[in-house]
Amino acid sequence: MEYQAVISHLSDDQIEELYRRYIDGERNADLVDEYKIDVSPNNLIKVFPPIEVPDLSCPYCNLKMYQRRKSKGDFTSGDTVGFCNGCQHKSYLFSSPNRHRQCGCSPCAAAYQQLLADRERLVREKIYQYWEPRIGESIRYEALDLQEKVYLVALINAQANVSFSAIKSAVERSNDVWLAPSPGIENEMLLLLYRRRIIAVDPDSPASAFDSENIGSARVNGVRWIINIALDGELRSSIDEVHRHIVKELSVPAVDFDSHQLKAIAKSVLTEQAIQQIHYQCGRLSLPFSAEKKSTDVVGTLLHNHSLAAVCYFAYLAVRRASDYYLGANVSKTQASNIIPGKCRNMA
Repeated sequence: MEYQAVISHLSDDQIEELYRRYIDGERNADLVDEYKIDVSPNNLIKVFPPIEVPDLSCPYCNLKMYQRRKSKGDFTSGDTVGFCNGCQHKSYLFSSPNRHRQCGCSPCAAAYQQLLADRERLVREKIYQYWEPRIGESIRYEALDLQEKVYLVALINAQANVSFSAIKSAVERSNDVWLAPSPGIENEMLLLLYRRRIIAVDPDSPASAFDSENIGSARVNGVRWIINIALDGELRSSIDEVHRHIVKELSVPAVDFDSHQLKAIAKSVLTEQAIQQIHYQCGRLSLPFSAEKKSTDVVGTLLHNHSLAAVCYFAYLAVRRASDYYLGANVSKTQASNIIPGKCRNMA
């Protein structure tokens, strides 16, 4: 290790003596004058040559490693770092308690990226081993009922990519797109389709959608989906083919049981939308919504004779009346919010 020019006139013994006196607390200015070193007293520590670390070589260059000398202030504390003059690799010999240090040299960064890639590859292999066999045989289109078809076309509309080559996960779709009025209904729809094997978990889903400790556990809103439907034969049909087939079928007015089932689905969706509107209005006015079950019954009845827009307006007025009741009658917020279902009915 070459010495800096400002101390090239000193022998090894003189440099070590100078460093000892520096650590012992002698004034920097006095030491600079005595040893005739052309440097600012405040920068004296910077001119000392690093110390070779015994029995430590760079794992990449196989060169000897060195450590910089500590100043007076951190001589008995702080990190002790060995470094390589070739690739700038650092080895943290002794680190401060509760502090994890990692070298950022190019070889270490490349090794870390390779480690991450190897881990991801192993996780991906486990995902395929577990989930690919669970896709199973395709379901015949004729076996689907109307509810399943409606749920399936809604999923495709909400989460298919532009080319209809994949069904995205819920977290990957646009922020302004919803599969259902509430996360709870979304989960019910997806689980129904999954349990009936109409959709299957895509093994190419992001690894973050699976529990790394238990690959068999997947997040419903994190996985991508495979549409597991066969229109003709046994081979799985494309998403676009399934979508066009359902849309064409639903364009014909439903009759008999299908008509009844379609109305039940529509009522369920509209009721949930109205209930979510009540939640929203209560949240705006900091009221709890404790009468959800009764409100659901009332909303379901009102939807027989009123549009969703009208029912949502009744809900808006009912929540305002509940807030006025709380402010003017010296009652609790919970008691005030309990009048919301009755006020909705009265408004109608």
